[in-house]
Amino acid sequence: MEKIKRITNKRFQRFLVELNQIIEAYKASSITSRVDWPKYEKEHSSRVRYVAAELNNIVNEASSLIVRDAHKRGRKPKLTPEKKATSVLIKSVTKLSNRNMSDLISLFGALDGTNVSYKTIERAYSDEIVREIIHNVFILTLMKKRIKDVDVTGDGTGYSLTITKHYRTQGNKEGGRNFVYSFNIMDLKT
Repeated sequence: MEKIKRITNKRFQRFLVELNQIIEAYKASSITSRVDWPKYEKEHSSRVRYVAAELNNIVNEASSLIVRDAHKRGRKPKLTPEKKATSVLIKSVTKLSNRNMSDLISLFGALDGTNVSYKTIERAYSDEIVREIIHNVFILTLMKKRIKDVDVTGDGTGYSLTITKHYRTQGNKEGGRNFVYSFNIMDLKT
């Protein structure tokens, strides 16, 4: 049986030196040192502007395909279903939290008086019209790009949320557990 060697401080320090040398060698040979930054920034800005314009167009088109019931009673929502769907899509692309996304909407909403809480973003996921808009956006995108053979895979995961002691009695009355869902799509070619 082979004796297991202990890691001493001296060996660990040697390892750190070697690791730093490997990292520095990688940085020296990395492609980032050869990037034409002004060109990259111009192309990036152009892509962002194109995506923003295209996102609004496709969300509006996806929304126009939905037959809606008469207006519901109650308080008028702060965001239209189209804006909620756009917020969900932007939140997913930018990987922001619900709170950060609501802050961003409120920040830019200062121009038109829109101010929303993170609950607005959370509730958008359960809004039937928002889900239909996002589904239609996906289908329309496939059609516009003339994609017939899809080379992607998807993964959906549900995370069980625990309820703190303060809300335990309330949570048990409503069924006990709440879930948050996360969905990802990956391109198989890359």
